[in-house]
Order: sequence, then C-alpha cells, then structure tokens
Amino acid sequence: MSDAEIGAAGLPWESLAQSAVAFAAVVPELALFTQGGGIAAGISTALYTTQMGLAVAIPGYLAKGVLDRRQAQLEMDLAQLKDILVASANRAAPAIPTAQPAS
Repeated sequence: MSDAEIGAAGLPWESLAQSAVAFAAVVPELALFTQGGGIAAGISTALYTTQMGLAVAIPGYLAKGVLDRRQAQLEMDLAQLKDILVASANRAAPAIPTAQPAS
C-alpha cells in the first residue's frame, strides 16, 4: 500500500473522528434541556466511546500499512538471498558421477 493509498484511506476515518468530536461538543448542551440527561447522555456516551475507538483504530490501521510494506520488503529480500545461495551452491557443488554399466 503506497503512502497515497494510506492517506486516502485515512480520509473516512478523519471525517468520522471530526463528526464525533463535533457531535460530542453539541450533545452536552442538549442535555441541559432535558431532565437527567435522558437520551442526550446516552448519545454523549456513544460519541465518547466512538472517539476513543478511533483514537486506537487509526494509529493501528496506519501501523498495519507500515508493517505490511516491511513484510513485503523482507519477503523480497529473502527470495533474492535464497536465489543467490542456490546459485552459489550449484556452482560450488561437484558434479555427481553417474553409475557406469559394468563391462
């Protein structure tokens, strides 16, 4: 995944986070108009947990992209190393004599 793809994939997360922050700022004011908070308190709690979930999910998602790229690079490096070692072993190995029929 390229940096551009990770950046583009982050846009929905950022939008959701900004929405949750905006709603969380408004909901406590709604609670003032109801007795005991009512549904506004529940919405406020839901938005808070959404914010906390995004605070964990977004860095995790970005770390996954970094780790996926690192894994792909390591796999490519190991495949190249294997090819070098196999080629080296084939050059260094003596030819195996074939069995000669008895005369």
